[in-house]
Amino acid sequence: MIGPPHPSTPEFSKNAPADADDISSQPHASDFSSRLNKLENLFEIISSQTEIDFPVCVDCESALVDGFKQKFVESCQERDSYIDFLNNLKAESEPSEKEVTQLQLDIKNLELENKECLSNLKLAEDEKRQIEKELEDLQKEIDALDQEEGDFYKARNEFDLEMAELHDEKDRVESIYEKESNQLEKLQKVNVYNDVFCIGFDGYFGTINGLRLGRLKDIKVEWSEINAAWGQVLLLLATVTNKIGFKIKGYRLRPLGSTSRIEKLELDERTGEYVKVASLELFSSGDYPLERILNHKRLDAAMLAFLAVLKQICDHIESTDDSLHAPHVIADDKIGGISIKLSMSTSNENWTTACKFALAS
Repeated sequence: MIGPPHPSTPEFSKNAPADADDISSQPHASDFSSRLNKLENLFEIISSQTEIDFPVCVDCESALVDGFKQKFVESCQERDSYIDFLNNLKAESEPSEKEVTQLQLDIKNLELENKECLSNLKLAEDEKRQIEKELEDLQKEIDALDQEEGDFYKARNEFDLEMAELHDEKDRVESIYEKESNQLEKLQKVNVYNDVFCIGFDGYFGTINGLRLGRLKDIKVEWSEINAAWGQVLLLLATVTNKIGFKIKGYRLRPLGSTSRIEKLELDERTGEYVKVASLELFSSGDYPLERILNHKRLDAAMLAFLAVLKQICDHIESTDDSLHAPHVIADDKIGGISIKLSMSTSNENWTTACKFALAS
């Protein structure tokens, strides 16, 4: 850095102002100090106006002069360049009227294009705002759909759980159903009527639940057994009519074991209902001639009523199913061509056969 030389140096003495000799010759130190302060202030002012600190030495002065000369040369060259550029501008010809008109037209076109671009920009901004609004609405819909999807999967999980429970319950019910169906099938294969009313044959006799129905000359079946057999037969007939839902016309069955009866009915024209007119006893007792005449006559009437009821049932079954037919034809007091009446003129063998046919029907 260039700084002020010491006052005792020769350069300082040489370049100092003329008053420096006077200052050094002053007898009083205070005047010298005052002048020195003034010089320092002056150098500071000059130094603040330039990039060089004053005072300078001889070498620095030479360097400064060379620098200023170089700057002067560069400034002259720059001045010449500006002069040449200015001359070139002046040398150029001014634009023609056609070129001015074309330039003005281009300017107008550019202004129109700029206006159109601004309009398009405004439309684009409006469209952008519309799209942003649509995107916002779509985002709301997406959020709603996400919530709905979450609710759906929650409901689906609950439904799957409920379905699993129902499936388990279904399997349990199906297992019970299969078990009960098998049991029902077994029960359906069981013929209750065969178990309750076991009809068979014992030699020449027809039997029901082991009770013989009929009697022979050499085999005297007790009337208590015959009466019990007729009671079982009448109970079977009443059970069949109830099973098929058939309503007997003119008769009402009263199965009462060994003292079973058949009530004969007639239609009352005043009331339009059937009323009992007689009770026919389907049982007998005693082998004495007088008892046989009286009791067998009542038994014959009851057996004829039994055949009439049996014929109604057979006719009803044949009318509902053509493939079913009674094994023995019933006509009046005969079944299979044999009279069922038990009288003095009828043999026990024929009556027993007729009873067997009636039991087999």
